[in-house]
Amino acid sequence: MMIFFKHAHNKRKDLSKEEKKIYASFLAERLYGTFTILVLNIGLLSDVENIGKKYALLAIITTTIGLVMASFFSKEMAHKVVHGKAMDKVKVRKTLASKVGIIMAAVPSLIFVSLSYFGLFNMKTALEITVVSEVITILVYVIRAAYTRGGTKLTRLISISLQFIVAAIIVAIKLFVH
Repeated sequence: MMIFFKHAHNKRKDLSKEEKKIYASFLAERLYGTFTILVLNIGLLSDVENIGKKYALLAIITTTIGLVMASFFSKEMAHKVVHGKAMDKVKVRKTLASKVGIIMAAVPSLIFVSLSYFGLFNMKTALEITVVSEVITILVYVIRAAYTRGGTKLTRLISISLQFIVAAIIVAIKLFVH
């Protein structure tokens, strides 16, 4: 967990190669979770008049748990296929640390839909806040990814534009399926 706190203070250069690998895996899971939870919340928002608060909360909780379990299970299976054995304890810990990213992606939804469940927000407002929060999260990562070494303002703008288009396509495809 300290890896995430180190990075939060913009000390990426202080991370070891292994810590960077773990953090990159965490961010990948965070983004994957954000896309999935965003689409779930858009779906819930599109039918907000017909869904109950309990249903919305359970949908977010079960989707998050399902994502973590599927992600971990697939990682374990892939490791067994490639290496012919189960992951050792260190690899399991590192893999589980990356799965925290999925849980963190669901936090805004869990907070605001829970507040709605307890009557502090109406469901529509709670879902709108979470959708905006998730879109902002994706936008922040898109912008951050564009600021790599050696980029000019033009290349960054092109990178941000292309990545945002790709992100929009991912959401559109996921929405089309749902």
